[in-house]
Amino acid sequence: FNSVNHNDLGNLLYLQKEEALAIAAYRQALRLEPTQPQYQANLGLMYLRLYQKDTQAATAKKWLKQSKQHYLEAWGMNPLDPKLALHLAVVCNDLGQLREGLQYAQTAVKLSPQSAEYQEEVGLSYERMKDWEKAAPAYE
Repeated sequence: FNSVNHNDLGNLLYLQKEEALAIAAYRQALRLEPTQPQYQANLGLMYLRLYQKDTQAATAKKWLKQSKQHYLEAWGMNPLDPKLALHLAVVCNDLGQLREGLQYAQTAVKLSPQSAEYQEEVGLSYERMKDWEKAAPAYE
């Protein structure tokens, strides 16, 4: 197996909701090709999924922190990817790091101004900060 095969296996396992096995496949892909941002992003997504499924606050936060770590690694390799910026905004906001989340959301919009999804995350970021005056225009 090469890194692409491991990544593809991880994608298949992700779709089958086999998180632990998908993480192992993505980690192997990353070991074989450590400079591939997509493999880091896939790990970030898997940990985000574990966070969303976990009902225990302590372990859920651990998954979220791991998600952020992998998204930051991917972002360091590919700082022009608006999807990475969006995922970082979501993770930061869920961690309560609202200003950082807003910055990533705004970056996603700058990188892809036509995306309503990215613009919506800016609005959601302002809402979480209870800045209603800035939230409303973000949805227009």
